[in-house]
Amino acid sequence: MLGLKDAQRKQALLSSIKNDNNNLTEAFRDNVVIDYACFKAQEMDQRQVFELLQLISMFIYNMEAGHAKVKMEEVFQHLGNTYFAWISGTEAEAVYYYRIHSPVWQFSKNPPEPNHDHTHIVVRMPNVNDYGKDLLRLHMITQPH
Repeated sequence: MLGLKDAQRKQALLSSIKNDNNNLTEAFRDNVVIDYACFKAQEMDQRQVFELLQLISMFIYNMEAGHAKVKMEEVFQHLGNTYFAWISGTEAEAVYYYRIHSPVWQFSKNPPEPNHDHTHIVVRMPNVNDYGKDLLRLHMITQPH
């Protein structure tokens, strides 16, 4: 957020106050459709895109190298349709939420309560059973044995 120009910050801002759990997705809410919001990455300059990709790569490169390479290719492929959204201020002590959202990835950082001691990072792959539904349990419940 600090790397954006003033007009871009205004576009990226969902709310200037972070006083709630802004988590829109979680376990047992597979494939929740979230509207794209705020500031489109294609409106960023070269330095801003580089910083955005650095942030995304911190999430992606937690995977095994071969998977990470494939996933980063997906990120590049959909960069033009990637959005950045922010909730809170930009002061050093601000507790904030951000979401980076594309057709194939959604990354978000969200403290469930307004403090710095407990933060959730969520990486989703929308529309692909993104929370690992328990298919065996579902089968046992729905199929006669």
